[in-house]
Amino acid sequence: MKKIEPKWAVIAGKGPYLPVVLVISFILLIYLPALDIYLMGDDFEFLNESYGIRTNPAVMLSKINHFFRPLIKLSFFLEYTFFKTQAPFYNLTNILIHLLNVFLLYILVFRLTGKNHIAFLTTLAYGTSPIYSEAILWCSARADSIPLVFMLGVILFFDKNARKKTPARYLAIILFTLCALGSKETWMILPFLVLSYLLIVKHKSFKTALRKTFPLFLLLALYIAYFIGLPLLSGGASAPTAYANAGAAAAAKKFAFLIFQYMGLSNFFTGAAWQYIPVFLFLTGLGYRFIRTKNRLALWGLTWMLLGLSISLPIAFAPARYNYIPLVGFWMMIIAFLSREIEMLMQRFRLHPRTVFLVSGILMILCLTLQVAWLQREIDDYRVRGLPHKRIVDMYQLIKDRLPHDRPIIFQDLSTRRAEHELIGKLKGYEKVLFVRKRAIWGLVFLTPLVNFAGDPFREILEPIPGQDLESVLLMDFTVLVFSDEGFFISDTSKDRFREYYHTYGKLPYKVEALHFVPVK
Repeated sequence: MKKIEPKWAVIAGKGPYLPVVLVISFILLIYLPALDIYLMGDDFEFLNESYGIRTNPAVMLSKINHFFRPLIKLSFFLEYTFFKTQAPFYNLTNILIHLLNVFLLYILVFRLTGKNHIAFLTTLAYGTSPIYSEAILWCSARADSIPLVFMLGVILFFDKNARKKTPARYLAIILFTLCALGSKETWMILPFLVLSYLLIVKHKSFKTALRKTFPLFLLLALYIAYFIGLPLLSGGASAPTAYANAGAAAAAKKFAFLIFQYMGLSNFFTGAAWQYIPVFLFLTGLGYRFIRTKNRLALWGLTWMLLGLSISLPIAFAPARYNYIPLVGFWMMIIAFLSREIEMLMQRFRLHPRTVFLVSGILMILCLTLQVAWLQREIDDYRVRGLPHKRIVDMYQLIKDRLPHDRPIIFQDLSTRRAEHELIGKLKGYEKVLFVRKRAIWGLVFLTPLVNFAGDPFREILEPIPGQDLESVLLMDFTVLVFSDEGFFISDTSKDRFREYYHTYGKLPYKVEALHFVPVK
């Protein structure tokens, strides 16, 4: 029997370029409203850790909050070098990284299937998903999108079209792997992704697949030993696994919730024991069906999704950015599955291609419309989250020129507003994980990253004064900078009170810190 080619495959065209241009153009269009989102939270801290790269490139290799992410720091350094405080360019970078991932995913799926409609639908569904919105709409969350660029690149080097086994190809694989390693800990699933790709899609023997991926697993072993093993042996405080505080029950609950969420049923998840049963049956049933129908792409998509989920399950909370990588596998699985099943139904029941195309097109447009609508609400939410940060930066700009740079500064935070109270009633999209800091301004950003961002960090930076120097600082003439709910102001009335408090207790009061400007060498 002659194989029936789906009509949308004919419409998509023979080559991969026109469809992928259409997908990228559409995704760019729906993300354009996100350009006016302001920087927030960790953005200022990543910037603060990156300024020193200009005079000492080795700063790029230092950890930030126990994490080794030099490529993320480098991206912020380059942006500040060229764009300073212009937030739209930072957002544009995030969007362009996402579009690059969409392009690479399209090329990968097209090469694996030779079918434009599968690549088109996979990247369209994935590229417009609102479930990982944080990875695109929050600049610091590019730590989830940047490693995917290099992970997809490595997999493409193992693709069927890369037949020449040249040293340059192996060097490129190692280089891309190192770049993924330097982006986020998520890279650790890469060797398993490539191994499963060779086993499932390429149908290699386990021995051959393991031999081909040995360099990746060797890098993984070295990474675990140095960045996880050594810190754990020295006490564990600086190990990235410090965030992995969820027990087995919490991890299982999080896994079941995410499967419900990916299927658009998160509102129905209550955590009841019986809800684990449909999750188990759904996944095992799909796996069995993929094996039975020899749908290798769908089976690899399922494997990709499970690997992507596994890396973050030990972390109790579930921010949206953690969905960025596993959703690649989810949509690869779903589209490959539906495409194969529809083709089989068309052949078995002799369905008219136009009817199938019409029904499938309506369902696709409905799904796409819902995703785009939710994504716009997410963009509105992140715009709301950025506004308080912009207000704080603007408040500092009013006092900036009156702040002396030749003497110490005692900063006191007297604000009573709370970031979670400011935002929680204004967010309308998916439920968010709100990261707040009780000792920071409004719980949003620390003073030193804020001042350095709004100042000239390539010439001088504001730094905390070491505790052992406080006594001598308080004997000097210093400036008191106060932050209240109304903004920043300089005060001359509380100097003696700080001196007396330190003389009595040997420390400064709560939410008070000593700072000074230090020239950049």
